[in-house]
Order: sequence, then C-alpha cells, then structure tokens
Amino acid sequence: MADAISTYNPNEQPQTEGVNHMHDLRLLSINQARKLLRIRHETMKGLIDAGRIGYIELEGRYKIPYQAIKKFISENTKVNSSVKTNDIEQDIRSIIFKK
Repeated sequence: MADAISTYNPNEQPQTEGVNHMHDLRLLSINQARKLLRIRHETMKGLIDAGRIGYIELEGRYKIPYQAIKKFISENTKVNSSVKTNDIEQDIRSIIFKK
C-alpha cells in the first residue's frame, strides 16, 4: 500500500476529456452565487439586472453559470498600477535577506 501511495501521480492517471471542466458547467442559484462572492442578495440581483453577471432562466428561476462568476471576477479584478515592480522586488529582497 505504501508503494502505491508513494508512486501515485495524478498527472499520469488517464482522464476522460472534459471531466476536469464539468464543474465549469454548474448552474448556481442566486443564493449560491452570492455566497460564493460573499455579497448580499440585493447586490447579486443588482449585478444580474445591470447585465454584469450572466444568467439563465429556467422555469422562472435565475441560474448563474459558474463560468459567469469566473468571468465577472476576471473582468473586475483591479491591479494597483501605481505600485512599481522594482519596489516590490526590493521589499521581497529586504524581507528575505533582512536588510
């Protein structure tokens, strides 16, 4: 058993094409999506109503594709461009080498 555990490598395991992306096809309720984003229900509804997060309507209920959540996060992630890379590298060096 120890040999099997020590030689296990998930990258070498056979995989069916598309299995890894099945979670991307999930449909979330508004409540599930808002919990994932850690926002209020009204905020989630506002994002949907404003067209900022895509949805599918099934039997009168909104379902938010997991991919729509990922897209929203990707499109709305901001990077502070005023921070210079050299400053960060210098800070890292000073922490590592305790200058």
